[in-house]
Amino acid sequence: MSNVSELAGILTREQVLEKTRRYDNAQPVEVNLGEKINFDVDEDGVVVLSGANIHDPIHLGEDVFRTLTSNVGLSPAYVKKIPVDRRNDLLIPAMNYFYQERLSGNVLRFLTNEDKEAVLVIPNADFEHVRVSDVITGVEKQLGDQIVGYHKFNMSAPGVFEISVVTPNEIQVVDRDPLNEGMRITHSLMGTPATSLSAYVFRQICSNGATSEERLGSWGRRRAAEPFGVWLQKSVKNAGEAFKREMDKLRKLTTIPVNNQTRKVLEAVMTNSGVSDTLQKEVYAEVVEGIPNNQEPQNMYDIYNVLTRVDTHSEYLNDPKNWRLRGCLDKVAAHLASKSELCPVCFNVLG
Repeated sequence: MSNVSELAGILTREQVLEKTRRYDNAQPVEVNLGEKINFDVDEDGVVVLSGANIHDPIHLGEDVFRTLTSNVGLSPAYVKKIPVDRRNDLLIPAMNYFYQERLSGNVLRFLTNEDKEAVLVIPNADFEHVRVSDVITGVEKQLGDQIVGYHKFNMSAPGVFEISVVTPNEIQVVDRDPLNEGMRITHSLMGTPATSLSAYVFRQICSNGATSEERLGSWGRRRAAEPFGVWLQKSVKNAGEAFKREMDKLRKLTTIPVNNQTRKVLEAVMTNSGVSDTLQKEVYAEVVEGIPNNQEPQNMYDIYNVLTRVDTHSEYLNDPKNWRLRGCLDKVAAHLASKSELCPVCFNVLG
């Protein structure tokens, strides 16, 4: 097996947990809304929540405060304009009205640190609290030693985490192009989106671990439909089976020749998939400049490689203003994997 763990960007468990520590070490505190709770502003201008059912007053961080004001219809732009010394007059009465009366009976869940400061608030907290470390531990329990590292970690929104796991399940469809089974877990402390696990292909073809990010299948968990461990066990099994099916499809691509018609094939594939002219130029440039020894693609698997490589490495796609287009070519590549024939007249893929 290739030493995947040494590829640039591969994270260890400890590195991932360090990134989640602020939320993972926080303790959940559930507050029943009603007339027994009260918002106030302390002498430092910090909004504090106290009440008969709250053991220690909760100090609200600015992000949490803005979430709570937004939750009752106060616009972020308006709240931002209010000076700290006017919050007691202009904001607190509205918050107390809504959370004492209009939302009475609901439950808020706060994640509070050791200083009793809330780092996250979860409205309508009628579901089990599952820490990110619990998710990681659960995945590692299901896979045993079958983890070589974490390929990506991202917090797409407050309390919403995306974690990509690389397993040592490795297959070489062609020589010197090892592919590993990958699993991506999306988990939200907020309850939405639902926790989900999806399969993907991790490619070692370059030092930064180029990947085919297109999902091969995704399995979501309803809030309390089944125990987390049971859902995870089934999802990990489903992901492994999806990876095997994808490998069979990629092997089939190696049997479909391009017959020295690379540009016509790419043009047909990308035009039919709605790829923009600018992005098509990036792909054509890769064929001319990015192929070792200027060796043209020989089969549809080589075409697949070109598409996934550009999706990962293109300077155009790595420009923040074009991030919305990332993954486009991965989807085209995944579409190719489901096809089985190339039309000799129009060069469209058939199947």
